[in-house]
Amino acid sequence: MASGGEATESPLAVDVLARSGIRTDQRLPDPASDSVAETLSGGDRSSTRSRLPAVLLEGAQLLEDRYAMGPRLGEGGMGVVYLARDRNLGREVALKSILPEKMSDARLARFVTEARITAQLEHPGIVPVHDLFISEEGEVFYSMKRVQGQSLEDVLDELRARDPDADTRYNLIHMLSIFRTACHAVAYAHTRRVVHRD
Repeated sequence: MASGGEATESPLAVDVLARSGIRTDQRLPDPASDSVAETLSGGDRSSTRSRLPAVLLEGAQLLEDRYAMGPRLGEGGMGVVYLARDRNLGREVALKSILPEKMSDARLARFVTEARITAQLEHPGIVPVHDLFISEEGEVFYSMKRVQGQSLEDVLDELRARDPDADTRYNLIHMLSIFRTACHAVAYAHTRRVVHRD
């Protein structure tokens, strides 16, 4: 703590943020602001980059201090998810980050905004986000509940293959129930003025 009760930033955190291209003198914009809305909606990077404030992860811990990294669970168009063990709580979690080849200032800002918005959505159909972390290499991660089970893609593949067990387990009533649960989660997000773009 600095004199006068103000917290000082860790020199290591400042160095990590600087290596990530994140300025530490500005804060994340309000998720409802026009610049963030344009960035989240896939607006032109050249026009939004100059207007979008840089990201500040206040008091962010180093990833390695908290988590033991495990294998990769999967990846999408921009992100990658790893299994990890929370050293403090002794539980398995999922860690999401941006694929290195997809990293940019605009995507990093969007990624942190995604984590912060999702963390505010508390619903049984939405995966809880726990925290944001920075690795020693300057990569930004957020931790979330690890969800286990069968993906909808796998279920549909089994149904297409006419697997008799799948036909019994995933009958029309069961599938409509899953669809209704997903609709409830999306509707809840809409009440919080959040639109899922996938």
